[in-house]
Amino acid sequence: ALEERARERQVARFQERHQPRMLEELSALFRALTEGRYTRVYPRYDDEGTFVAVRKDGVEVTPAAMSTGTREQLWLAVRLAYVRQYCEASEPLPLVLDDPLVNFDAARARATPAVLADFAQRSQVVMLTCHPHLVALARDVAHVEPLPMPAAS
Repeated sequence: ALEERARERQVARFQERHQPRMLEELSALFRALTEGRYTRVYPRYDDEGTFVAVRKDGVEVTPAAMSTGTREQLWLAVRLAYVRQYCEASEPLPLVLDDPLVNFDAARARATPAVLADFAQRSQVVMLTCHPHLVALARDVAHVEPLPMPAAS
């Protein structure tokens, strides 16, 4: 019981110290990925323990009520915020994403390479895709030159 209380205090201290900055980062990333459609993200402290995103009209939306593309943008923002937080506290960490844009509509897909290009100013970002239109989009928006993978023999 004593060990469990000590662990709970450590977790609470970590959250007090790191969570506000991480939530600010998460909100900023999600706002950028959704082109301002969502303004803020905060944790919901209930049995589900998930996030709530606030639309610019003030409506609060849980991930279960979001479209697949919006929900995937939220989870991408969570990963990016976590990696950025880790990198600031420790060392640069490369980020490898496997087709992160595949379920995004055209507007969402267009916002993402710009966010990733900004993220790449501090961490290496590798985005894998087999979709030529996403390669073209990354080239156009983020001004990156793709490295084609050799075909399997």
